[in-house]
Amino acid sequence: MTRRRTQISVYALLSSGIGGGILGITTDIDDVTFAGLFAMAAGVGLMVCRNLRITAYANETRLAEAHNAGYVLALEHVALGLLDREAAPPEGPGTTAPNVVFLRHVRGDHNWKQERKAQ
Repeated sequence: MTRRRTQISVYALLSSGIGGGILGITTDIDDVTFAGLFAMAAGVGLMVCRNLRITAYANETRLAEAHNAGYVLALEHVALGLLDREAAPPEGPGTTAPNVVFLRHVRGDHNWKQERKAQ
């Protein structure tokens, strides 16, 4: 079966299960209620399995499309000036970029402590 036919059959099973469950509840027929609930549970399980299979399936064309989309996005960022050389952090250990704001003091910097004065 094709993908579209599988999707239609799974949704048909789910909707018929919901309809059967509602019909069984409203007419007080327990067998129809349980059959509808069983069909609904089977439809939900099949729908979850189908969606997991589709999302986990990646072929060469999808990977190439994702790679090309990332490349185009990087080119757009370069064209807009978002990847300037100043935005990159300076080279070397212990150095930070000028636009970094520290939320707490760096551990090696002991000059930030205030000196206590006698009162």
